[in-house]
Amino acid sequence: MPSLKLPHNKVGRLLINIAFIVAWYALSEVTMDFLVEITRLSNLEYKAFGVIHTVIDFLLIVIPIAIVTKFIWFKKSRITTSMDD
Repeated sequence: MPSLKLPHNKVGRLLINIAFIVAWYALSEVTMDFLVEITRLSNLEYKAFGVIHTVIDFLLIVIPIAIVTKFIWFKKSRITTSMDD
């Protein structure tokens, strides 16, 4: 399987990183709204879900962004099969 080729210049990497963060934030917002709606329908005591919702929302947004940012910016974190990178 070929590895993902990223641009070598910093501006290109920055644009890719910004685009990913914006797209991921929008996707996670839609996902969390869906989960909250399901939980609200099945849980009569919805207020108890507030802390759990905050923690899950934070983890859903921050962890993938941190992993992808590390992958984009640091060569040692990439999975490659060739030594010419």
